[in-house]
Amino acid sequence: MKLPKKAFVTLIVVVSLAIAGVLYKVITSKAGKPDASTTKTNEQPSGPTLRLAVVSPFPEEDQKIYDRFARFLAKRMKKYGIQHGVAKVANSMSQAAMWFRKGQADLYFDRSFRSVKMSLLVGTRPFISHKRWGNEGGKCVVFTRNDTGIETLKDLDRKQIAFSDPTSLLSYLLPKAILTKAGIKLVETHSGQSLQDGETGYEFSNDDESTVFWVLKNRVQAGAVRKADLQRFAGARLTELRVLVPMMSIPSLVVSASATMSLDLMKGVQVTMEGLDETEDGKKALHDFQRTLQFEPFTTETRIAFDQLKDLLPVVEAEIGH
Repeated sequence: MKLPKKAFVTLIVVVSLAIAGVLYKVITSKAGKPDASTTKTNEQPSGPTLRLAVVSPFPEEDQKIYDRFARFLAKRMKKYGIQHGVAKVANSMSQAAMWFRKGQADLYFDRSFRSVKMSLLVGTRPFISHKRWGNEGGKCVVFTRNDTGIETLKDLDRKQIAFSDPTSLLSYLLPKAILTKAGIKLVETHSGQSLQDGETGYEFSNDDESTVFWVLKNRVQAGAVRKADLQRFAGARLTELRVLVPMMSIPSLVVSASATMSLDLMKGVQVTMEGLDETEDGKKALHDFQRTLQFEPFTTETRIAFDQLKDLLPVVEAEIGH
């Protein structure tokens, strides 16, 4: 039977609407289910996880470096019950401290003064030091020319001393703290600027090599650098210089455990990190992690130096960040 034209059009509209309704249900039901790949990337690791915390002004770069190292470390620690390793990069010490208070971090990686501060804030326990190519840690010295007439720290009165840069641990923060504790009043000035009695001026040379040459050229009367850098940059002219004050030896980077980490797990971390330089893949992981040579346990000397840093911290606390 042939349908009237009007009825045929009505039938087509009804069928079209029915099909549209079915399609809508199919599409919305799929949209309600998260994509498998999205779910996988947003999942938190299941099982015991070692969480490394670091404070960095370069979060994207350090996230990659520390994540890679955390995963490698976790693979080596399966016998200690660790299944995963992740990195948490904070934008401030306050944020990192909050993670430790909430039990959301296990290991803290930072420089010596900041590690001291974190231990005072949340009870982290420093137990491993880091040695890297170039050996940024070590002993720093305050030195002068032989012909300056400077024999003691008191002779630095109204003299000028050069530091490397405001972020340098051994070429600024440590010597500044020690000199200040010794009663030296340091005032940031520039060469040729007048100083009052009881003041010692300081300025930044931008690097340790410049500090050595500034002293050699008598642009400043004293400088502070690592002992190894003094010998390296002075070269044949080392005999023109002498060390005025030798200072303690401290590591460039310190690894600290949370206050709640078990002693057994701390031992496991220490044994694992110390042994990384014994295999080729371990050496590669170390090199990729800030060109590290090896990790070493805290020695008695390091612990004594670390305790001394607690006394020096108030002098430079405002300069190491919050």
